[in-house]
Amino acid sequence: MTHPRADPSGFVHLHVRSAHSHLFGASRSDELVRTAAALGYHDLALTDRDGLYGAVAFYQVAREAGLRPIVGLELMQPAASAGRGGAPCRAAAFPGRRGRRDDPQDPSAVTLSEAKGLAVQPANRQRPRRDSSAPPVRVRTGQAGPQNDNMRGGRAVLLARNLAGYRTLCRLATARHLDPHFDLAGALAEDHEHIYILVPHPRLLADLAGRVPDGRLFALVEEFGDRSTRLANDGLARAASRRKIPLAAGGAVAFHAPGRFAAHRTLRAIALRTTVTEIPRSELAHPGAHLKGPGEMAALFRRYPEAVANTVRIAADCRLDLPLGRPAFPKADVPSGETAYSHLAKRAFAGLKRRYRPLRPEAVRRLERELAVIDQLGFADYFLIMDGIAAWARGRDIPCVARGSAAGSLVAWCLGLSGVDPLAYGLLFERFLNLERADVPDIDLDICWRRRDEVIGHVVDTYGPGRVAMISTHQRFQARSAFRETAKAHGLPPDEVDRLSHRLPYASAAGIRDAVVSFPELRDFPVHREDIAHILEVAAAIDALPRHLSVHVGGLVIADRPLTDYLPLQVAAKGVVITQPEAEAVEALGLVKMDLLAQRSLSIIQTAVAAIEKNHGIRVDPEKFADGDPAAEALLARGDTFGCFQIESPGMRNLLRQMRARRRMDVILGLSLIRPGPASSGMKERFVRRRRGLEPAEYLHPALRDVLGDTYGVMLYQEDVIRVAHAAAGFTLAEGDRLRKDLAKGADDAVLGAWRTRFVRGCIGRGARRDDAQTLWDRVAQFAAYSYCKAHACTYGEISYRAVVLRARWPAEFAAAVLANNAGYYERRTYLEDARRRGCPVLGPHVNASAVEAATEWVEVEADDSPRCHSERAERAKNLALRTSNGHGQGEILRPASGPQNDSLKQPARRVAVRLGLADVRGLSARTMRALVEAREAGGPYRSVADLLARVLLSKDEAEHLALAGAMDGLARNRPQALWQVHALAASPRPAGPLLAGTGPAEPPPCPDLPDYPLARKVELEAHLLGGMTPTAHPMTISDLGFPWPFVRAGLPEPRSVRGQALRISELTTNGQVVTVAGLLFAERRARTRTGEFMKFISLEDPTGTVEAVLLPDAYQRLGGRITTRGPYLVTGTVEEHFGAVSLIVSDLRLLAAAPPAPADAAR
Repeated sequence: MTHPRADPSGFVHLHVRSAHSHLFGASRSDELVRTAAALGYHDLALTDRDGLYGAVAFYQVAREAGLRPIVGLELMQPAASAGRGGAPCRAAAFPGRRGRRDDPQDPSAVTLSEAKGLAVQPANRQRPRRDSSAPPVRVRTGQAGPQNDNMRGGRAVLLARNLAGYRTLCRLATARHLDPHFDLAGALAEDHEHIYILVPHPRLLADLAGRVPDGRLFALVEEFGDRSTRLANDGLARAASRRKIPLAAGGAVAFHAPGRFAAHRTLRAIALRTTVTEIPRSELAHPGAHLKGPGEMAALFRRYPEAVANTVRIAADCRLDLPLGRPAFPKADVPSGETAYSHLAKRAFAGLKRRYRPLRPEAVRRLERELAVIDQLGFADYFLIMDGIAAWARGRDIPCVARGSAAGSLVAWCLGLSGVDPLAYGLLFERFLNLERADVPDIDLDICWRRRDEVIGHVVDTYGPGRVAMISTHQRFQARSAFRETAKAHGLPPDEVDRLSHRLPYASAAGIRDAVVSFPELRDFPVHREDIAHILEVAAAIDALPRHLSVHVGGLVIADRPLTDYLPLQVAAKGVVITQPEAEAVEALGLVKMDLLAQRSLSIIQTAVAAIEKNHGIRVDPEKFADGDPAAEALLARGDTFGCFQIESPGMRNLLRQMRARRRMDVILGLSLIRPGPASSGMKERFVRRRRGLEPAEYLHPALRDVLGDTYGVMLYQEDVIRVAHAAAGFTLAEGDRLRKDLAKGADDAVLGAWRTRFVRGCIGRGARRDDAQTLWDRVAQFAAYSYCKAHACTYGEISYRAVVLRARWPAEFAAAVLANNAGYYERRTYLEDARRRGCPVLGPHVNASAVEAATEWVEVEADDSPRCHSERAERAKNLALRTSNGHGQGEILRPASGPQNDSLKQPARRVAVRLGLADVRGLSARTMRALVEAREAGGPYRSVADLLARVLLSKDEAEHLALAGAMDGLARNRPQALWQVHALAASPRPAGPLLAGTGPAEPPPCPDLPDYPLARKVELEAHLLGGMTPTAHPMTISDLGFPWPFVRAGLPEPRSVRGQALRISELTTNGQVVTVAGLLFAERRARTRTGEFMKFISLEDPTGTVEAVLLPDAYQRLGGRITTRGPYLVTGTVEEHFGAVSLIVSDLRLLAAAPPAPADAAR
């Protein structure tokens, strides 16, 4: 692109804030660019507040629009900062970190004045080795929140003249966020190379005069045509004249058009947590702070023509050329005398010998080919770095595995990065990497979520804190948040804000009106009320605007030099150092994103394995689970996969039943079939029919029998597109991957037309009829847009199958592991009830038995422990571990069995139970949970309520919640007495202040003979205090007619009815039967039919089973407005059995009762 020397418009906007000035700017950068181009500008600056958050996207959009981008920022003086001059930039971001091993004088470890780079610690300071248990990359800063335009500390608009100036901006912005003693004047006086400094405040201008070279410092006058700005500009102009500092004109732009002022005002109210009518004027941009044309700006500044002319001169000298798209790999450490490639090859061949015994010639050839491609593309360092990270994790027993297309690489398999054999599964290396692929390969590592921070800490230790950071995610407003925050800013009462916002879909705010028309749940949403209509209009304006930064789910960057050569850094709310730009911009700048993702399913498997060893004395290795396990096969065939990674959704469970799934390959097939591509194109139905022998396989080209034979002629994977193009049309595998990418991203018609012509000709040339060739192209094109990577499916399928085996053979340990890791597709109560239905005793949290998280323990149970047992028996199960020994509330712990002499299945009176953890009790702090466990381990079981409160410091609310949730059962006669003792002890004189704790056990006053709560009340309180979980009994087994779920009579030999109406869900088996069932809702989703109409699926459960109920479009429009709570619901419909999957086609639905009330003082 040729840059003009000067903008012919005669004025250039040099002070422009976009929505990346969070909760200030009200327009996206593309809106600003389009408006500037329409106004006749050739240059435009972006100067967002305190960062370059959107600079790369602005740079790209401006160049595409034919504008020359000027990259800058508006740097604020933090109000809380102290000190002046070149204060050290202590981004104590990585406490206790060592620098890079081969670079002890890492330039990132010095002050700003010494290195003008990211300073992390003073260079002469001893840094202790990091505690591996501490969270990584965290900082403490003294910075304040957003500052207004007239802040006393001052602000300056900084513009990069060139690449060196851009790096100066990165350093300054990083120091602004990471240095608690940051001083704006001192920083600018010290680091002003290759930038322009435009200052709107006389005080800061005076501080910088004489400390910044002539021609680099300007006084920024900003005119809106009113008296106040004229007076301010006159004062600034006089101050500048005295110091011979030239003027520059600015528009202080905060939005692209006048109509966005309302959105700006709302954003400021949100930032300040006030209403739009109460915002101080100093916190707002001027109502005229929109982009104005050059003529209008010249007229406004007619008293300062030289200021207007200087904007053109400054813009002409800003010639930043960002080096985008050039990968910058960090260098891996390799032994002396070796190159990265030679070391990679050595490690890969060593792994090949371990993996294949005897060595297979095809494996050797494949490995040699892959290594040659890696070497030619220069990616050896990248592979070694990822290998080092994974090897370090494995060496510390941290589960870790590569996901995605990397599993198609034999090199990754031999290094131990991947968990699946690409030769065994027929995976293509070309899907992962080929010579025609210009972008960096993507090796994403799934890591046990509990210990991922240790791995990230190791990366920081290895490469140095100045070269490692997590990638940011820019959190944006969506329908709910945009409406909620706008409504609060406009003074809507809080209860109405909550009531309305909770009903909105997770979608765009602009689509709320359409949703009200389409979704029956929103029929009475007051869209036509004047205040609501205005709120919706403003919410639509801020929809999708960035609100704040958070930490990317797993993205991390490692740079070959200080990160501030590429981008600025700052601190997320969690204290983690992050990049200011998002992932796409980070990669555009050349940094290689490495995803270290927290994977809860790996943690579930590890937790379950540890529990199995503890309970049964055996050490199982899930990596050695083979096909053919009868219990696992039965589970898969039934679709009984709650808690199993990726295969527990209602649709997936039905698909497993339809497929008659039995083996891990069936799981892999299912993971691909459930995707939108196969489902929308009819391929899923076609596959199931062919698998069940209901229709023959079809091959539109003779060569496809070898390619798609295992899938009955149906394309299931992204790799199938590549293979079909290769086998049927003669494409190379690399060309097939390019075709797949173009189809997936929706390339323009000309590109796809060329591919189509070549594909059809290729098929005809290889023996296909023209009609078949065109049909095959249509199927490939339709499928490719939504297809699934087979390598990814294999990786996930392996994890899923391991989970299935664990669930099948050790149900209690698996259920407890799911709960302990807070994982899964559903709410926690769903997994608890699933465990109960599978015959696992369920125990509530208890101060004398619970760990912090859910766990397992051995208990004795009655012989008949089916889910249909009396509610009284369920209540007794709650207290299996406890026995009250006397009338004074002295509890005696009933010790759980130490372990089985033989397998538990041979001793039906002894079972492994699921025990909820202390973390499940609402309102307990982490400190309290740790203290409860530590005091119990140190001093033995708690003997009474008084003993508990004497040994552990609890707040009154915490003690109440423990009593009411049953966690003090056995320490008093019953729960009301435990609560009474808590109150009595809290009221007794003691020096503990507001918290409950004494210097020794204090006996409570004599307790009145309080009756226990009815069973229904206990369940109600548990639901409130345990996140909806009711370990005492399933809510639908309650027989007390006063309770909100009074519809399945407990204690009857055959409880078949809700007042004679409803079957058990487990009895729904007869196709075409019209039935009524009662159930609690535990999942729901909305979907579109092929004609664009909306329908709804709801999942219902009772003590005997679960069912998917379907509201077709007519029923959804008629009945959908009734689905407002968890239920329970009485549902009438027709049983539909489709290839073994049973669902209920709903014809009527009504809410039997609202969810139980949960007032804060429910027990008083």
